[in-house]
Amino acid sequence: MFRTSFSLSLLLVATLTAAVGCRASDAERAASAQATATAEARAQETTLTSATFVAADASVDEATSRAKTDTESAFTAERASYRARLEAALDELDKDVVHLRKTLARTDARIRDVRARRDVLRRDLSSLDRSTAQDWAITRTAIERHLAEHAARGAGAEPHRARGTHPGEAGR
Repeated sequence: MFRTSFSLSLLLVATLTAAVGCRASDAERAASAQATATAEARAQETTLTSATFVAADASVDEATSRAKTDTESAFTAERASYRARLEAALDELDKDVVHLRKTLARTDARIRDVRARRDVLRRDLSSLDRSTAQDWAITRTAIERHLAEHAARGAGAEPHRARGTHPGEAGR
């Protein structure tokens, strides 16, 4: 009986140990299952949060890219506007230069003509003082011819133009 009782005791101890071990295992399994569930929940939240951050980062990147594109477009448009304004101003100045060259050429010719007529009238004035009664008729004829040419050309008119045809003389 001892043996039987010992076997029974051993069996009882083994059963109790197994029961306690099972309870411990059950408790450990439950704790492990709880830890697993918690870890999985955190992993899902992290994945969702990461996805939110990735989506937010993509939105920020897209907005930044759009803003950069808008800024570059505005810069390009403004630069094109300034280029057009500068080219228009340069074209205007080129036209002014061409006009002034033409005017200068006319002015140079006019100055040469006025100086030549002035020289003729100065010589006439000088010849007037040197004239005598014998050469007066010749001197007077030359002076009258020079004064008539001067009047025909006009005191301020351009060479070979009648008075009033020059833009500056329209009101004279």
